[in-house]
This record gives sequence, structure tokens and C-alpha cells, in this order.
Amino acid sequence: MATNDIYNEICFECGEFSGEPFICNQCHQTFCSVHIEDHQEDIPEQMQTPVQNHELPNQDKNDDSYNRQLFHRIDQWEKECVDKIKVAAELARVDLRLLIEKSTNYYKESTKKVSQAIDRSQRLNTFPETELNAWIQQLNEIQRQSQTSFYTTIKEDRLISPIYMIKVTQEPKSQIDPSEQSGKRSRNTTTSNLKPAVVNDPSDRFDEVFGEANLDEKKFVVTGDSYSRTCVSGINLYSDGKHSVGFGVEEIYTANWSCFFGIITSNERLSDNIPNMKSLHGFWSSGYHVICGERLGVTGARRWYKNHKIILTFDCDNGQFQIENKRTAWRHKFDIDPRACPFPWKFICFIKGCQLRIQN
Repeated sequence: MATNDIYNEICFECGEFSGEPFICNQCHQTFCSVHIEDHQEDIPEQMQTPVQNHELPNQDKNDDSYNRQLFHRIDQWEKECVDKIKVAAELARVDLRLLIEKSTNYYKESTKKVSQAIDRSQRLNTFPETELNAWIQQLNEIQRQSQTSFYTTIKEDRLISPIYMIKVTQEPKSQIDPSEQSGKRSRNTTTSNLKPAVVNDPSDRFDEVFGEANLDEKKFVVTGDSYSRTCVSGINLYSDGKHSVGFGVEEIYTANWSCFFGIITSNERLSDNIPNMKSLHGFWSSGYHVICGERLGVTGARRWYKNHKIILTFDCDNGQFQIENKRTAWRHKFDIDPRACPFPWKFICFIKGCQLRIQN
């Protein structure tokens, strides 16, 4: 007991006997009158040490860049949806005006014919009762048709691609989409001269057709008419990353065949009048190219023939589009102004007297 009592009166800091020991209520150590004050002052600092040693690491700059890209994708999705809605609304207005104008003109013309017949009778001062009754019946019939023949309404077009909502989720890194993991690795690399990977898109295929053409069941093959030009676009939309789609010229049916490869914005309506397609960029097999729907250059040696493979590359991150002939190693690159050809992009082909196959 005596040994323990003496031991308990030794100051924990200086090891000296203290006349009047002080015991800390927290750690239960004994201190002299000098060191008890120091010990009490040290407690707040000791409380800060674990916090300082376990501060969250500064966020990696690459993570900041990745987060900015996520916000950019949300902004881009918002813009694309708004653009789609605006285009659809404007097309609906145009269709409605055309229907109204068509109906109005039809009834005006019908009424005008009856009015002209009545005027002729007035000038000749002849009013046969039978004709007068017939005119009255015609006017009544025109009025009835205007009220009952057609009813204009607005319906949802479920054949057109809908606008899908997006949501933000968080998943374990092991479950992140492989393309995002690849993108994250490429952002974290310190090698500055690495070229961005090109994603080959086997899912792309022919979709919308304007003109006379036949698509196979899987929409990988399009056969153009021998006498008229056909326009056909792809189903995939490209807004970011770098993607490629390959085409093979399988058959040529006429001596004056033609073939065009290019891109348009997804909201551009297909047409056989190229100058009206202001977002159109691409190259004709005959040698000249098109920028913003305007033909440039001159006709020269053909850029591709039967059995040649053509690669279209969409470099969305750098705003570029490239056409390459793998057989001849010829290529042409376009710098795309996003104001002239906004995202998302899709491929477009014009063909006449030939057959194309998507080869990915």
C-alpha cells in the first residue's frame, strides 16, 4: 500500500514527488501543481491531432475535370431535348398551317365555282329554278363538309424517338461502365502524346430514308435506285468521344452512279435538295466536297469504287469529322463549326445506282 501511494504521488511529467498531487479526471494521471496546468492546455491540441492526421485528401484535378464533364453532359442533354422539342413544335405548326390552308383553299374554290355560275346566270338574266336549287344544294353541301368532313387534332407520334429522362446515380467503381473507366484512366494518365481511343460502333445502321431505296431486314444494307438519288441517315447519335463507322461499296449498277458520305445534325430533315441542308458536311465520290450544304471544289477522279471500304470518324471532343478510304489511304478531315452543325451528329449517305453495307 505504501509503495502504491508513493508511486501515485509522482508527477507523470517530471517524475518528482509533489506535495499536493493533482489527478486528471480524464486520463487519471497524477501531476504536480506546475504540470497540471500544462497538461490541461495540451488537451485541446491533442484533440486536434487526429483530425489533422485524417483530413480528407485534396480532390484530384482529374476528378474535378470528370465532374465538369458530367455537368457538361447534363447541360448537353438539356440543350438536345429543348432543341428536339423546338423542332418538333415548329414542324407541328407548319403541318397545322398547311392543313388549315389546304382546307380553306378547297372550300374557297368550291364556293367560287358556284358563285361564278350564279354570276353568269345573272349576266344572262336567266335563273332556271332547277339550277338555282342545285346551286343552293351545292352551297349547303360545301358548308356541311366544312363542318363535318375533317377534325384536326394533335396526337403523340410514338414512331419518333422519345426524349428519355436522365438521373444521376452513384455506384461502386467496379461497376462503372467500361467506357467511363477507360475515360477516367485516360484522364489520369501523364503521357501527353497518347491519341484518344476511337470507339467502333457496331450498333449503328441505316435508319431514315428519303427517296427510292431498299433496306435489308437488319438495316445494314441499302440499295439505291438506278435513276434517282436517295438519301439515308444513320440511327446512332454522337455527342461526345470519338467514334467510327465503316461502309463497303458492294455493288455498282450504272455508269453514272454516285455516292456521298457525310454528317448532319440530328434535327436536320432529310431532303434531295442539298443546299437546303445547312448542317450537311461530307464528300462525293466524284471528287468535290460539301460544307454547310454548299458544294465546293471540282469534279475529278473518283474517291472510291466497288469493294472499297470507307471509314467515317466522328471526333466530337475536337469538333472534327473525317472520311477515309482504307484501300487507297486517302482521307479528308472537316473542322465542324458547332453553330452550323450542332450536336448530336449522325451519318448521312446519298446514293444512286449502287449498294452500301455497314462493315464494323
